[in-house]
Amino acid sequence: MLKQKISSPPFAGLVTFAKFPIITADTFSKGENGFGIIGIPYDMGVTNIPGARFGPREIRAASTQYAHTSSEDFLGQSDSRRGFFDINQDKWILKNIPCFDMGDIEVVVGDPKSTFELITSSVKKILDFKITPVILGGDHAITYPIIQAFNNLKDITILHFDAHMDYWDPSKNSIYDHSCAMWNISHLPNIKHIYQLGIRGLNHYPALIEDAKKHNITSYTSQDIRINLKNILEKFELSGNLYISFDIDFFDPSVAPGTGNREQAGFNYLEASELIHTILKSRKINLIGLDLVEINPLIDVSNVTSSLGARLILDILGMFN
Repeated sequence: MLKQKISSPPFAGLVTFAKFPIITADTFSKGENGFGIIGIPYDMGVTNIPGARFGPREIRAASTQYAHTSSEDFLGQSDSRRGFFDINQDKWILKNIPCFDMGDIEVVVGDPKSTFELITSSVKKILDFKITPVILGGDHAITYPIIQAFNNLKDITILHFDAHMDYWDPSKNSIYDHSCAMWNISHLPNIKHIYQLGIRGLNHYPALIEDAKKHNITSYTSQDIRINLKNILEKFELSGNLYISFDIDFFDPSVAPGTGNREQAGFNYLEASELIHTILKSRKINLIGLDLVEINPLIDVSNVTSSLGARLILDILGMFN
């Protein structure tokens, strides 16, 4: 008599990202090269509506819709190498690529300095085991301590998708403010260039833009991208070590309402997907890390923003099979 497998639906079992297997501190040394999902439930740097601290939890929950598991074999968690079939591309993505959920980095409530130190030291430990960190935020301030963990790498290029430049001088705000993230990062000695895409709104001014250029930041507005994409791509110098930082407000609020600093005239998912594929295809890139930030479930509508974020993570990682 054949032994029947038990199918574990999305609403059952442990809530990990896409039900990837868990690596804990006790099993960390047994990890394989691949992608590690890490949550950072931090939002002490927000300037408008708090709630992004709940982003990692809700993104994980939304991602389970993509899981196909056998609770008998994996206790409700799926094989780390199973992959996903993308019918639009007519191909498997992440097939035979080990993917794990590594839980959350600790946050010290009311103490951003200690939290930043924990983020940097934790990401360093992950890198020691040659696992590529995939970070679920949290607000955009976390990108700075994440990048500090890569201090042994040279010539890092940042690909930054966002409605905002995040280039405010921390001497006028705070080093822990999410609007200062790219200012902080651009002043690190191992940053080669920062490319910003999707910038728009009423919170930027000429002196800010000119100063950013002096620190190897090239910003393209949403209008630039829609009108001059071909010319923009010709100017991109993407090779070697690449880190991708994705603020969910790159998308238009009509498709991503769950974020604290909404800006009109953003992108829909098809536009964003085509843009990302166009930028990254046929380039010799070493993806060193990825973060997705600023999803705020407290002001989301039917979890559509968390679901969008989960799909975005899988799609981007799928480009690096």
